[in-house]
Amino acid sequence: MDMSEQGLPFSHFLRQREQEFLQDTGCVPRKYNPKPMEQPSTYNIPTNPGSNKVYKTDYNRRARNVISSRKYRKKRKLQYAELERDNKLLQNSINEAEKIHAELNQAFRMLIQHAELCSHCCNVTLCFE
Repeated sequence: MDMSEQGLPFSHFLRQREQEFLQDTGCVPRKYNPKPMEQPSTYNIPTNPGSNKVYKTDYNRRARNVISSRKYRKKRKLQYAELERDNKLLQNSINEAEKIHAELNQAFRMLIQHAELCSHCCNVTLCFE
């Protein structure tokens, strides 16, 4: 049985090339109703004008910001840990220097007391050069 023998009207689904309409608006082929492909306004535009990096889209800027923030916080944490370690070493060096300074002051005072009391050392001349 041939379709033309049944007498079904296929003109309802057919479109002629010269005409600009379809009888059934629900059946619109893509080639007759093309949707323009719009690119985002940020396509191939660098996010930072001074930067040489060019990103295809700016939709994943938040993800990049999260990653860079994590790197920054990790870097700052390491810097603060290193700074604390250096401060501790510096404070230990300062404490050691103060201890040596106090010992030298005590030794010098004892030398002066001895020189004042001893008849042999009273004529000693101290030279600080």
